Amino acid sequence: MERKGRGHVGGRPKGRRGLAYPYQGDEWLTLARQALKGNPGVTNAELITQLQGQKERTYSCPVWNLILKSAREHPED
Repeated sequence: MERKGRGHVGGRPKGRRGLAYPYQGDEWLTLARQALKGNPGVTNAELITQLQGQKERTYSCPVWNLILKSAREHPED
């Protein structure tokens, strides 16, 4: 007996749909852009320590690196 519909597993789609780039519209990206604008030429490591103290919820260093990378690649919306 042949069973239909068994070739595709359901579930959540990968990634965030409808975004042109990572962290688009996120308040953390706005903070990262402001920090980059005020401190041109500063490394991510130096900015991360500054950014982690600005909000009560903090992200890990790898996440901040991704946010800063997105802010450098897309300095404006």
